[in-house]
Amino acid sequence: LNETQVSNFEEKAGDYKISSYLDISLAQVIYKGTKDACWENKIKELKKEATITLKVEEDVDGNEIVIVHEKHDGTYEIIPATYDPETKTISFVTSSFSNYAIAKKAKAEVNDKKEDIKDTKPSNPQTGDHITTFVSMFAIATVGLVVTIRVGRNKKGILQ
Repeated sequence: LNETQVSNFEEKAGDYKISSYLDISLAQVIYKGTKDACWENKIKELKKEATITLKVEEDVDGNEIVIVHEKHDGTYEIIPATYDPETKTISFVTSSFSNYAIAKKAKAEVNDKKEDIKDTKPSNPQTGDHITTFVSMFAIATVGLVVTIRVGRNKKGILQ
């Protein structure tokens, strides 16, 4: 890809870090008798979706990989990839051939400098946060149970 295309991919990838760029293309070639005399028809859009499978390097976690796709209308989309750890391959489904990029979520940079760490007071875990609510609900349930028992006995004529 040229510099402009690479720049566009990086801008549209957002929080993803691109590791590789791909030009996945397909052409229908019709020979007219000799190698140099032929018609070539580039196929860009497919009538049915195609599954593309790519082998990844040994040290790459394929579960983190996504595909950035440059569509023919100039827009970009993020396509999820499926990772097969047995074959060390990723697969994705597409309906067109064009430029793609392999990317993964950029990890937040960790700053280990002690002076950047804010002084914060240690906080104790909150225990019994809603104890008042639970005690109130228990009391209401107990009163309701007592009232129910008394009303039931009163209907039977046990209580006067």
